[in-house]
Amino acid sequence: MRQYLKIEISHLLGSLLIFIPVGYLLHQIAASILLAVAAYMSKHGYYLVKLAYLINQDTRIDPPYPADVWGVIYKELSRFRSRSRKRKRTLSRFASRFRKVTSSIPDGLILLNKPGFIEWANPAANQLLNISWPRDENIAFIDRIKQEGLNEYLMNPDYSRPMEFPSPANKAVVISLRVTPFGGKKAQRLVVVRNITEVYNLNQTRRDFVSNVSH
Repeated sequence: MRQYLKIEISHLLGSLLIFIPVGYLLHQIAASILLAVAAYMSKHGYYLVKLAYLINQDTRIDPPYPADVWGVIYKELSRFRSRSRKRKRTLSRFASRFRKVTSSIPDGLILLNKPGFIEWANPAANQLLNISWPRDENIAFIDRIKQEGLNEYLMNPDYSRPMEFPSPANKAVVISLRVTPFGGKKAQRLVVVRNITEVYNLNQTRRDFVSNVSH
């Protein structure tokens, strides 16, 4: 920091050494000092306007950098943008892998925010609940799924038991809906929907068999 302070002082002194002799010859010392300071400040104004332009245009800030305090600012901003671009590429690759994984999962996954609006859903959610993302984004989950008792189930903090009912997309399919709160203060909820038609039919057959035997 001291190095750049010395540079700024030397630049200001350089401006004064240029303008003061001229002011002395013209008997305008005060005016020459003001001009020297104005010239020194104009450099900062130029770099400030240039920086604002580079930020607004999202332009790469490449060397050579100014040999003063602005050089530090330009260099650090360039490093920050470089790290930001790397993070964006990493997040983009992660998001791509996440979409591939969730697309291959047979269970429907729906992400709800605190008020209960749909934030995201995987393709299986469309097959089992007729919920498609991003078509249904920011729509209340209970407005898309007209199922008796669903609102009470979602309002109850005890999600230890799943809710079972016919699929809105296909009445021949029986689904199991389970909710898992997560996030800060568990304000968000992940809805997991599974096709349990085979298990349901098997249990129904078993119940019918037991009922017939008992009679």
